[in-house]
Amino acid sequence: MKYSELKLFSADSSGSVKDADIEICLSQLTKRKKREQKMSREIRVMYLRDHKGQPQGCVACQIKRSGNDYVGSYQLSVLNPVDKFNRGVARALAKGRLLENPIQFVLPSSPSMHEITDQMMAAIATNESLPTRARKSAQRWLDEADRTFSF
Repeated sequence: MKYSELKLFSADSSGSVKDADIEICLSQLTKRKKREQKMSREIRVMYLRDHKGQPQGCVACQIKRSGNDYVGSYQLSVLNPVDKFNRGVARALAKGRLLENPIQFVLPSSPSMHEITDQMMAAIATNESLPTRARKSAQRWLDEADRTFSF
């Protein structure tokens, strides 16, 4: 149920609001807020950066376990070069897009956070339907991770 669809009060024939209706409404709002908070805790956010290290996008990622298998999903928001980057807006856009239209990627069994991020960045870098700025940032992250973690 969407917030805009929620009927807050109903009045009887005398025009007074029923207490039971108010309690039901508050109960529904509380349940919705708890559900949204739980979903928010399950979503990991990281920022895509340009060659100067400046943020230029946001990636929201969610991992779900189904038996012994792990499936990741992500979605992103990318800065228009003429705009100023705003973390809050970028984060909200990426999370909203993740909930509406997730892009899934495969994970190994019992993945570490580095493996999750590595697989997600590889999926972004190879997805030609995503903006070039996002793909280049993901590839830059992969290149730097290879240099950092190679022995």
